[in-house]
Amino acid sequence: MSVGFWKVRLLGKLLDTTETLTAGLDLEPTPDFVAQMAEQYEGLLGSLGDDTLRQIATWKLEGYTNAEIAGKLGCVTRTVERKLEMIRERWHRRA
Repeated sequence: MSVGFWKVRLLGKLLDTTETLTAGLDLEPTPDFVAQMAEQYEGLLGSLGDDTLRQIATWKLEGYTNAEIAGKLGCVTRTVERKLEMIRERWHRRA
């Protein structure tokens, strides 16, 4: 997988894990940091231009497996794999 894909995945995970990472340090993310991460996340999802691709990306970042996503969409796993590749390509071109 490309470095760009992992950077994007990290951005999504940062929003979920910032509280955990800073809990022991008594640190909270600044409002600017949270706004910047939210803007990046929304920009990446918006760049997909397709509701299904956005939903697949969201589910993947939430930790769903390809098989679980396929079940939610009512399609085969290979379809999800192809759509994930489309997402990676679009995000890689954007990076």
